[in-house]
Amino acid sequence: MNKVYDKTEFLKYMNKWAKELYSSSELNYWDCYYALQTMNRCIAEILENGDSVNIYKWWDIKPKLFKSVKRYSPLLDMEYEVPERYYPSLVPHTKLKQACTKFEERLAAGEFDIEDEDEDEEECDE
Repeated sequence: MNKVYDKTEFLKYMNKWAKELYSSSELNYWDCYYALQTMNRCIAEILENGDSVNIYKWWDIKPKLFKSVKRYSPLLDMEYEVPERYYPSLVPHTKLKQACTKFEERLAAGEFDIEDEDEDEEECDE
């Protein structure tokens, strides 16, 4: 719980699932690596063109305009303006929302033991 997967760990996780889902194929870590790299580059190019990606029942990502805002900096003791800018906006759809609902149910059922996680963290610190 609350683990953050870096790129390498995520690719290993993807590869494990790819082998389970497509057992007859010869998928390896590098196939997953190139698939992820290609997907990220394609999404970046689509956003650069001002377009969006909608993966039915999973997620929607699009460039979203954030209006300019005025902020105060106590370090500089002055007000400054952040100009309007575009950032990617990810909107989760049914499948991702269901995954979070399942996590919430598992958490409520006590499937995740917080004490065990604290012990794991202490072992890592040693």
